[in-house]
Amino acid sequence: MSERQLLKECGFKDMNEFMLSYGLKIQNHADVQEAKAILDAFREQYIYEATHASTLQPALPQASDYQIIKEGGFRDMKHFMESYGLRMHDDDDLQEAKAILQMMRKNDAAAQSTSRSAK
Repeated sequence: MSERQLLKECGFKDMNEFMLSYGLKIQNHADVQEAKAILDAFREQYIYEATHASTLQPALPQASDYQIIKEGGFRDMKHFMESYGLRMHDDDDLQEAKAILQMMRKNDAAAQSTSRSAK
């Protein structure tokens, strides 16, 4: 599966949108490499799930940072970070914002799991 196909499968229109959802910048070489590593992990998971589809339970979809930010009522990452008193240009603040988003993602997954098991 090509990078472009994988991005589409994951719900992104292009690499830039994908990278922005993870707080990565397309102009930064290290960020591009990190994005490619994330996509490689997605690709491996996609291939594994495709080859073991009959033995796996349906996985809950994991929301991207972008989706969490939008569903939270924020315009973008900058708006999200400012609401927590964080600044985009500060690397420590960016890491803290990513940690907040990860906790939101875990809470969403736990809520989905609970509602799923209640059915």
